[in-house]
Order: sequence, then C-alpha cells, then structure tokens
Amino acid sequence: MADQMTTFLESLFSAFRDNAKMNHYAEYDGSRIYSTMPVTSFLYNFFIYNTIYQYDWETSIRLKTPIPWSVERESQVGGEAAEPSKSDSEFARQKRLEKFMRKACKRDRTILHSALLPLSRLSDLNGRWTSLFVSTSRTHREAVASFFTHLSELSRAIQAAQETGDGIFDATKQNFEMIQKCRYFVYTLRNDIISGSKTLGDVVDLNQEKRIAHYDLFIKSLLQLFFLCHEMGPLPEVAFRLSVREGRVPPPPAGSQVRFRSFVKDD
Repeated sequence: MADQMTTFLESLFSAFRDNAKMNHYAEYDGSRIYSTMPVTSFLYNFFIYNTIYQYDWETSIRLKTPIPWSVERESQVGGEAAEPSKSDSEFARQKRLEKFMRKACKRDRTILHSALLPLSRLSDLNGRWTSLFVSTSRTHREAVASFFTHLSELSRAIQAAQETGDGIFDATKQNFEMIQKCRYFVYTLRNDIISGSKTLGDVVDLNQEKRIAHYDLFIKSLLQLFFLCHEMGPLPEVAFRLSVREGRVPPPPAGSQVRFRSFVKDD
C-alpha cells in the first residue's frame, strides 16, 4: 500500500496532467471553435502551485506523510519572526520550495533542463503585446514589462546552455534567481484575477490572452520541475504548446447553434 505522501503526490500530479489535457471552448455550426475562458488553465495550475508550496517537502519525504508549513515550523526551520505576516510566510514558503527543488536538481542535472525546455522555444517576448496600453497603474504596467524581460532572459539562458558545454541548463544560484524573478510576478498577478479586478472583457482581449498563455506556460514549467524532482512525469510535449488566437473570432452567424463544451486532448 502506498504511503500517504505518495498518494498525495499522485493526486496532485493527476490534477496537473488532466488540466494540461483539458480545453474549454464554444462551437457554432459544428465548424468554428474558440476558447471561452483562456484564464482557466492558468488558474487550475496556480491552485496546484499554491498547494505545493504550503508543504515542508524534505520532512514530508522523511516521514512519508504530507507535513504542511505552520508559523511554529517556519520559526524552527528558518529562524523567522515568531509571528510573520501572511504575505511574508507566502513568499518564504515559495523560496523554500525553490531551495528544495534546487537540491534535487543538483543531484540530477537533467531535471531543471528538462522541465524548463519549453521556455527556450519562446519568441517575440519584446513584442507590443507584452505591454499594457490600458489605464492600469504604472506599477502594474512596469511589473508586466519586468516579467517579460526576465522571461526573455531565462529563455535566452536556456538556449545558450544548449549550445555550450554539455548542453545542460544547470541549477546554479543565478539560474534559480531568474526563475524566482519570473515566479514573483506570476504569484502577485493571481491577486488581480482572483480578487475580481479583472473582467471577462479583460481576459479575452487578444493581447491579454497571449500574456496569460505565457504566464500559464511558465507556471506549468515550474510545476513540471516540482514533479520531476519527485520522479513523476514529464508531460508530453504537446501539453506545452502555446495556444493563442491570432485574430478576433467573428460573431456567430444569425440563427446559428452555439454549444459550450469541453474536450480532452490525446497525449
């Protein structure tokens, strides 16, 4: 019988794998389809990520049962203040997760490279679509620009690693700092989406949809890194293909039948 931690990990990986296969779309006249909610995959993946950094994985592996972080455990392990704020705890837990993953990547140098390889294929990360042209705060506009700057830097670093030495993107401190910079923005972004400040019109805008697809690809790669550290996965390459519209979908013809469906992609 599997121990509690193995069962817990398998349930998380199952959710991650199934989300990568699922698409939600509208279809009319049996011919044209389009995404009804491009943010869906990102939110599912973020909830999985939000779950995994709440646990002390080194202790969980040793005791073979999931051990969640607590204020008391944090103060014992990291020497934080006895009563850190919630936001401090959230960021500290994410950094500990990255520290845990980096240790695993040092033991097996192929893990990090395999997990982040989809990011090396990105292009046009300096295009106009990466910038906000709406009346958002200056701070948010700068944060979005910073994310794509860091994502571009990370993508180029993976490409460069492939072309030199043994072709492996190593688990160096510098490389994990690039990951952390991208992760920081994606984590704070979820507040905009979940808190209600974003409308349906915001997320189906072509440029916003493309930005969300890149946020999703990054968090998906980060999740794959976590599961590869536990010798689970990888997902098939098709799961990491960006799927974004290049133009606006025309309105359904008058009198057409519209169906809202979900489908699962084959591996």
